[in-house]
Amino acid sequence: DAKGHGVQIAPPGGGVAIAPPVSITEDDEIHYGITCGRCAMNPIRGDRFKCSVCDSYDLCETCYELKAQVHPGNHRFFVQKAINTKPPAPEETQPAAPPPEVQQPPAPQQAAPPPE
Repeated sequence: DAKGHGVQIAPPGGGVAIAPPVSITEDDEIHYGITCGRCAMNPIRGDRFKCSVCDSYDLCETCYELKAQVHPGNHRFFVQKAINTKPPAPEETQPAAPPPEVQQPPAPQQAAPPPE
């Protein structure tokens, strides 16, 4: 059961439907820089479920309910609290560094004629 998130397991034409975006409330945790491994929600809003086996595999609340269908059954998940509570600052553009100077190899020296 997807708790009214609009997930259909077998939509017409096959495949798996992805839930429409959920509205954000002030109480929702936002996990900036974290992407759901199933629906690609980024950032994850609400609870974040992190795989205890895989280095970088997370699910949002909706996809966690389908974990048995999208991730190995012997992998346990745990709820991860949001660490970053603010969105990342926009990247500042740095002026491009000038290209390095290309040095020409020294010209080959002419060998002196052998002494007579």
